[in-house]
Amino acid sequence: MSGNRKGSSIFAGLLLVAIGVLFLVAIYHPALRLGHAIAVYWPALLILWGAAKMIDYLLAQRRGEPRPAIVSGGEAALIVLLVAVLGGFVIRDWVRDRVPRLNFEMPEFGPSYSRSETLPPQTIPLDAHLTINIPRGDIAVQGHPGDQLLVAAQKTMWGMSQTSADRALQNASVRIDYGAGFYRIGPQFAFNRGRGSFDLSVQAPPSASVAAGTNYGDIRIQDISGDVQAHSGAGDIEVRNAGGNVAVNLNRGDGRIAGAKGNVLITGRGDDLNISGVNGTAAVEGPFRGTIRASGVREELRVTQPWTNVSVTRLDGTLESDHGDLSISGASGRVRISTHNSDMNIKDATGPLDIANAHGDIKVWFTAPPREDIHITDDTADVDVTLPAASSFEVEAMSRGGDVASDFSGGQLNVSNNEDAGHISGRVGTSGGPRITIATTYGTIHLRKNSPGR
Repeated sequence: MSGNRKGSSIFAGLLLVAIGVLFLVAIYHPALRLGHAIAVYWPALLILWGAAKMIDYLLAQRRGEPRPAIVSGGEAALIVLLVAVLGGFVIRDWVRDRVPRLNFEMPEFGPSYSRSETLPPQTIPLDAHLTINIPRGDIAVQGHPGDQLLVAAQKTMWGMSQTSADRALQNASVRIDYGAGFYRIGPQFAFNRGRGSFDLSVQAPPSASVAAGTNYGDIRIQDISGDVQAHSGAGDIEVRNAGGNVAVNLNRGDGRIAGAKGNVLITGRGDDLNISGVNGTAAVEGPFRGTIRASGVREELRVTQPWTNVSVTRLDGTLESDHGDLSISGASGRVRISTHNSDMNIKDATGPLDIANAHGDIKVWFTAPPREDIHITDDTADVDVTLPAASSFEVEAMSRGGDVASDFSGGQLNVSNNEDAGHISGRVGTSGGPRITIATTYGTIHLRKNSPGR
């Protein structure tokens, strides 16, 4: 009888374990980008499948049973389910990267109940280091005179009944721990974590340093003169009047930095960013799909994204960038731009200008005669450069497969168009001006004259 029994496989059990682990990770670590890990490491499933089948074969051979089928009907159904689950995580992360506005947080189910909690004040050093971490909820940190640390919390728990929610509220509290030079503020659970959130309001000495993080929720930090770090897995971050360096990491949400005496670094991905009043450098790194606005950056401003790289040595005016347009006004230092599929409008840059673009029109406008070199390359797009009539410059401009035009004229300037290309070369005005180099394909190059009063 045993020789005729059909062999069984351990593969179905392994598939169920894998699906369960994926869902547990998604529930307890929602900010983890499972889809990206799956897209990279999916061949591990083939290894798992092969190992399971080898074990099945060896066990069947030892027991004298028939060799199990490569794929049974039940296993095929589980494979389809696993592929659907994996594909869902990949699609979710793809959407998060490209359309942050469509991202949403899975809602909690069941009634919610709240309770406030205020911790006794603690005296701490004026230059203390605070670390604030909560799994879910908003964090607000305010610098205030004195050496007192004040913490208040609004606890919210979800439960199938008021009794279960009340029990969870009683088991959850906020505490302050000290160790290794850090004051740590966060929730403490007597039994299990439960389903809930903690909205924290913290007042600390202004000269303290703060590091705050939440998986779901907004963070607001203001009037802190030490270094500031903030991370939100799904929420907005705002930092105002920071006296030190600022480091912000976003996954989904908006970021706003208004006033920082040190350097500013914003990483991750998300929606809109607004940066203003930075005495040091400001850097944006990541695929932020919304609008990036910056103004008043005393040292270098850098925007590094998969589709664009912008560097402005000093920005006295404004920068605004989104997927379709890039505008910069009042850059007093060197400007370097490398991008594609973006229309540009650069106005009153007083430093050297170096632009590389593709499939996007470029407009450069000078109210005062330029003093630094200008280098522009484009592809399949138009380039317009507007200069004051009194400007002096040397120019070399060519459009392959396109035309050129110039409002400037004179014996030292040559403008020609033929079937293959348009070409502008020569000098305008007196010697000693900057050199302007422009190259594009299948587009028009136009040197325009900005008359007084325009």
